[in-house]
Amino acid sequence: LSMNESKMLEVYLGASELLQAAAVWLASDGRILGVNTLFAKELGYSQEELKGRSIFQINPHINLMEWKRIWKSLEVTGTSDIESDHITADGKLYPITMKAVMVDIGTEKVCVGIVKNLLEITRYKDMLELVTS
Repeated sequence: LSMNESKMLEVYLGASELLQAAAVWLASDGRILGVNTLFAKELGYSQEELKGRSIFQINPHINLMEWKRIWKSLEVTGTSDIESDHITADGKLYPITMKAVMVDIGTEKVCVGIVKNLLEITRYKDMLELVTS
């Protein structure tokens, strides 16, 4: 990304802190350009530790070929719903869904992923069932 595009990305990353969801910004080669605090916290890393890593390091089901397929689909449709898993810093696997959206930042396209931790959703449903029964 150019200097101007990097500044635009910083603004978008700052705005993603307002979300009540985990967010990740990904490049066409699968590199993690940035994450919000919740995304980093769920994985057990700092935001800085994740920046520069790749989606392949946190998602055991996505390799370069699969990422290229997802990216091509995003270029055509603009959005994609992905069900997969993430690996935490301490090696634990948890299920996720991700709403991937293609965004133009200057001359570059990036993927914004809004991620839901399905394990947390299941825990909340179980707790709600206990309280209401």
